[in-house]
Amino acid sequence: MLIAATGEGPPPLSPATDAPPQLAGSKAPSFLRGGKGLLRGLLPRAAAAEAEAFAFLRSQRDGCAAVSTRGATKLLGGLARAKLWELAVAVLHELKATKGVEVDVFHFGATISACEKGARWAVALSLLEGLSTAGVGRDTITFSSAISACAKGGQWPKALQLWKELTAFRVQKNTILYSSAMSACSEAGEWLPALGLLQEMKAAGVEWNAFTFSALISACEKEGQWLAAFQLLEDMVADRVQKDIYAFSAVVSSCEKAGQWRLALATVEDMVLAGRVVANTVVFNAALSACEKGAQWLAALKMLDGMAASSLERDVISFNAAISACEKSCEWLTALDLLRNLGIAGVRPTAISFSASISACEKSKQWLASLSLLKDMATARLVKDTIAFNAAMSACSKSGRFLPALLLLDEMAAERVDKDRITLDIAISA
Repeated sequence: MLIAATGEGPPPLSPATDAPPQLAGSKAPSFLRGGKGLLRGLLPRAAAAEAEAFAFLRSQRDGCAAVSTRGATKLLGGLARAKLWELAVAVLHELKATKGVEVDVFHFGATISACEKGARWAVALSLLEGLSTAGVGRDTITFSSAISACAKGGQWPKALQLWKELTAFRVQKNTILYSSAMSACSEAGEWLPALGLLQEMKAAGVEWNAFTFSALISACEKEGQWLAAFQLLEDMVADRVQKDIYAFSAVVSSCEKAGQWRLALATVEDMVLAGRVVANTVVFNAALSACEKGAQWLAALKMLDGMAASSLERDVISFNAAISACEKSCEWLTALDLLRNLGIAGVRPTAISFSASISACEKSKQWLASLSLLKDMATARLVKDTIAFNAAMSACSKSGRFLPALLLLDEMAAERVDKDRITLDIAISA
């Protein structure tokens, strides 16, 4: 039983720390034993819900706790929203001994929700099992939170096992429960079971919404199932489900992973640039990555311009994808221009920014530009890695500048940069 009597009276509070009492007793959860030290560590994260919880625990220690059943629900709900799962479990544990409070499914539901938000799936499952021991029935919220906790913890088989238990406990499956189960599949990239749940949902006449479709599309995206993701997006339109940015982002990302750059751009232009949903940087970055994989440098520049037109922040991922697209297209001058624009946009370049630019110069045999960029990396206090050195050495070698290539080899040794097979091949050819 998770809510048990605490045995003998708790020890007095320490005047130095004013910490809550130790939650003793053989029936208390293991992480509550010796709880004085555990809960003291929470004190720096002061918040209204946290302060109220500590006040309750102190009054409980003094034998003067005064909280109603509704007040306890509100307290646990606040702790859940603050993701303070430890305190929520501690409060739930103490409520059993509180006069005037009948621990019910709402208290358990809020505590399991706190564990779900804190990614504590094992504790959430333990609490769910404790419902039966406490003589409290399970409901939609408790199951939904427990399933979500398992999903966030990467325990999708356990989440689906809970799903199967719904019938045994006579809990009616609704939109929330279906969406939670789909999210569990999505987290694991199990797109086929997720689609099976959608079919079951439709057959049962349960209403689906944007969150449902987003979870499904995300499951398809993780496995690169771009056709299925696109079909689901069309189903959203056909079923007049309000479209959201998460669904579109997952579709664009699935196209990017499958190398379908045209579809990725079409989705962004049709749904985002047309103003049908609120754009964000993540969607554009996924489209830029698709352009990079397809060596579509002009399309990548168009996406960057689209971000500026939409007043979206262009981060280092945005610029790096565009630079890499130019590198694959041998557009070295454009790559260097984008590298310069990084500073103008107030974005700090990374080693990837320089390596891609050096590679663009290497493909066009621009050995002097490659050496200059390698020097700029040191000026920018970036670590010159094997990829950057290899690209610069290759640029020198392709241009017939063998001495600079060998000098770079010496520089690698002096700076203790690892050499790989490509490094040695370039050195031999030089």
